[in-house]
Amino acid sequence: RIPTTAVLDVPQLTGTPGAQNSIAQPNIGPTYRVFGHFPVTPSNQEEVIVSVQAQDPDGVAAMTLWWNENGGVWNSVVMQAGNDGHFQGTIPAHASVGVVQFYVEGQDTLGTVSTFPAAGADSRALYQVDNGRGPDTAIDKLRIVMLRADNQSMMSSVNRMSNHFRPTTLVHNDRAFYDVSVRLVGSRWIRPNSGYKVRFHPDNAFYGVHDSI
Repeated sequence: RIPTTAVLDVPQLTGTPGAQNSIAQPNIGPTYRVFGHFPVTPSNQEEVIVSVQAQDPDGVAAMTLWWNENGGVWNSVVMQAGNDGHFQGTIPAHASVGVVQFYVEGQDTLGTVSTFPAAGADSRALYQVDNGRGPDTAIDKLRIVMLRADNQSMMSSVNRMSNHFRPTTLVHNDRAFYDVSVRLVGSRWIRPNSGYKVRFHPDNAFYGVHDSI
C-alpha cells in the first residue's frame, strides 16, 4: 500500500522562470464573471434579461448583448451599466419553438474587444422558450438545450454511436450551465433512447463537485 516512488530526470534547461509567458498579451480586453439570464426558461411572452459583471484595469467603455433565434440573423443591443461593474441587456420575447443563442461583447477604453463566453458566436450560451415539456412530479428537472444543427448531427444515424461531445447548455431546475458538452450513451441497440452524458467546465462543476453526470 506504499505509493510507488518514481525518479524523474530533470533537464538542465528548466525554462525561463520569471520571464514573460510566450503567449502573453499586452491587453486582452474586459474580463467577466456572474454571467447569466433570467428567467432561465421563459414563456413566449416574457423578455429575458442577460446580466454580467465586467472588469478591466483600463475601464469598460461599452458592453453589447448579441443574440439570435434558431441559428438566424444576429441582433444586438447596448447593455446598460449598473453598480459595481454590472451590465444588463434585454432580449425580446420569442415564440415557444425558439432556442435563443446569446453572448456579450465588451470593449475597454483602449479599444480592445473581448467576448463571453470566450468563443462568442461559436459558444453555446442558450435558452429555450418553455414548450410545456417536463416532469409532472416535484423532482429535479434537467433540460438539454441545443442548436438544431448540433442536435440533428448528434442524432443522425452516422453519428449515433459516436462518443464525440457536442456543445450545449444544461438547465438544472432554475440554474443554467453554459457552454458545457453532451454525448449519447448506451449500446448500439438502445441509442439514442438510453440517455446522455454531460461534461461540465471545471470552474462550474455540478453541485460544485461533479465534472460530469
